[in-house]
Order: sequence, then C-alpha cells, then structure tokens
Amino acid sequence: MLFRIQIILMLLSFVGCQSRDVVYLTSKDKSSTITILIKGNMRYIINGKKAKVPKVNFVKLNIENINPLGDALQVCWDEDGYFWKLINNNAVILENRLDTGKFFFDTELPKDQRGIPTQKDYVKNNCIVYDFHRKELLFDAGGNSGAE
Repeated sequence: MLFRIQIILMLLSFVGCQSRDVVYLTSKDKSSTITILIKGNMRYIINGKKAKVPKVNFVKLNIENINPLGDALQVCWDEDGYFWKLINNNAVILENRLDTGKFFFDTELPKDQRGIPTQKDYVKNNCIVYDFHRKELLFDAGGNSGAE
C-alpha cells in the first residue's frame, strides 16, 4: 500500500512539473521582474513577480507553433521610454492586457537589411536573451533568471 502511494505521489509531482513552469526574469538592478507562466501550449508574460495570472499587465500567448530549439525571449529594461521591451518570436497573442505606454511586447524579431530576423537590438547593455530549451540566459548584460 505504501509503495502504491509513493508511486502515485511521484507521478503527480512529475505531471505537475510538466504541466506548469514558472520563470522569473529580473533586471540587473533588481527593480523590475517579469514572470513567465507556462501551462501546456499557453504562455503568460506578466509584469512583476506573480504566482498566478493577474487581471492586468499580462500577455497570454499560444506557443504551440514555436520551434522548441528556437524558443527564446529577448528582453531589454528601461528602453525607449518603456519599463521593458520583450519579444517572443513566433508566438500568437491571444490576449494583451499590458499597459502599452509602459511595456512593449512583440511576436516578431526585427529584421536586418536582408530581411533575416536578428536579436542584435537585444544583445547590449541592460538586456537579456532567455532560452526556454536550455532553461538559461544565452546573453546577459542586464538581468537574472530563476525558475520554480
């Protein structure tokens, strides 16, 4: 009986870890945090450190068509008059409740003169690139990441 309970608890914890991930991205000066909640093919980008989706200051995305090997977030803090600018390339916006005067969000990387998507605007001071496949920062000149 005890063995069955242990197996059930192990399976429940495994399923729980797979169905919901949380990542926190924090600016270098620790004044700003972005929470990323992932539930299956849905991703929520939330301003602030949150345990659940609030009523405002979030974007709900469908990420089912993003290639897992290229799934990344590009973030710059205190850029062009925004608290943060963030790109999740190839995501589909289902709901955007961000204050667009304070936060910039896009689903398409800028393109170079040849029309090729580039991260160059996000590989500079006060910016990070977070890779979901590797679960780590690929470029860090201005932030930290953590997961739960």
